[in-house]
Amino acid sequence: MKKKMFVFVIITCFLTILLFNQKTANADIVVQNQFKKEAYGSDPWFSIVKNINKGAPVDDKITKAHIPNANIASEKKPKPPIKKEHPKKIAYITIDDGPNNSIDRILSILDKYKAKATFFMLNDNMKYHKNAVKKMTKSGHGLACHGVTHDTNKFYHSPTSAAQEMKTCFATLKKISGKTSVVMRVPYGSKPYMTTPYRKKMDEYGYKMWDWNIDSLDWKWLNGPKTADFTINQIKNMKKAGITPIILLHDKPTTADALPKILKYLKDNGYEMKPLTNDMKPYNFWNLRKI
Repeated sequence: MKKKMFVFVIITCFLTILLFNQKTANADIVVQNQFKKEAYGSDPWFSIVKNINKGAPVDDKITKAHIPNANIASEKKPKPPIKKEHPKKIAYITIDDGPNNSIDRILSILDKYKAKATFFMLNDNMKYHKNAVKKMTKSGHGLACHGVTHDTNKFYHSPTSAAQEMKTCFATLKKISGKTSVVMRVPYGSKPYMTTPYRKKMDEYGYKMWDWNIDSLDWKWLNGPKTADFTINQIKNMKKAGITPIILLHDKPTTADALPKILKYLKDNGYEMKPLTNDMKPYNFWNLRKI
């Protein structure tokens, strides 16, 4: 009887100790969970880590939002290839001796093809066609001077006479347009007339002298289709050589006939027609350079 009582007491003590340890462990878990809840609140990150540790499935949207560079089943879509944009080719349309009676038609054609030209104008012609000059200004074309007389004996009489003609021309241009320009082209081109003393005199006035690298020969052909074809062939040669065309044209009816075909070719071949400006380094026969 005493032995049975002894065994009973031992078993009771063992069960009591085991029950106490289990309660202590459960209390620790409760405390730990309470601590995690207070520390993390409802942060999805804690739920994600917990689920990952348990091997449970993870919400893809939450993972992307809360785990930087998460390695999940759905991969990032490849970025489309970046297209390289090639710079547009530029062509400079220059029109001498105007404004004349063809100017309204020429301006309309330029506007149709969204092309800008530079007009090298004569003093008295500007006075006769003031509205045309104002229209050029409003449309954003280049405004430039070509002198007063267009007479070789008068213009090239001396360096001073040449500079004075340009000074008069620029004053008229500013009075009509309200714009200041220093872009000019001398009659018949700068060679052979514009020798060193003449060029120095122009430099003293701050004028920038331009010539051309394509002569349309519109003054010779006086034929629209022939002028267009001849000019386009020269543009093609310039394109092969990688040279920007500066095209010489004149304010004539047959030039207006040629202009649409020339502009269409330029536009179809990726050229942008821009005006010459005061801040550009000039190209002339005394300063030949690739532009």
